Amino acid sequence: MRALLQTADPARAAALAARLLAAAVRRARARGAPAPAVIMDIDDTLVHDKSDGWTANEPVIALFHFARELGAPVHLITARAEDPAVRAWTEDQLRALGLAGYQSLQLLRDADRDTVVTVSRGKRRLRDRVVRGGGGAPAALTVGDQWTDATEIASDRELDALDAEFRGPYVVGRCEDGTCRWFLKLRSYS
Repeated sequence: MRALLQTADPARAAALAARLLAAAVRRARARGAPAPAVIMDIDDTLVHDKSDGWTANEPVIALFHFARELGAPVHLITARAEDPAVRAWTEDQLRALGLAGYQSLQLLRDADRDTVVTVSRGKRRLRDRVVRGGGGAPAALTVGDQWTDATEIASDRELDALDAEFRGPYVVGRCEDGTCRWFLKLRSYS
């Protein structure tokens, strides 16, 4: 992974991510291809969980709407459990935030939720599914608060190395795993 920007300013990071997304959509359209996908996490990405409930993360929600205005399909991939009650609650939460028109909502199987490594593999599997569904083209942008939202992590040591290398709470960079072109890594609250 290569960083283009490391910053403490979330607005600056989101603005760069929006410019990169818009450029990717323009390039795709110039080739006669459909707009590339955007992949977003939910917890501490679209919403912040708080002790008294949850609140909207407005800059990321604005990026969601911007992607939709560009015609980019938005896929939501979360580490929440693939369970009918959890799915229904998640869909209700997204409706309450005014987040309609996403292409897919994908939750993790229980077997993929045990460790950072299994979460990482599970999210990679779901990102691969998005890429295959989009004709093999990588997503233009992935957005999340964990490194597992942008790349596959093989060990806790690798996770520690990423945290040490990228110190800005907000990082915009180039993906290198074939599932996306760019990532926006948000401040992690967990």
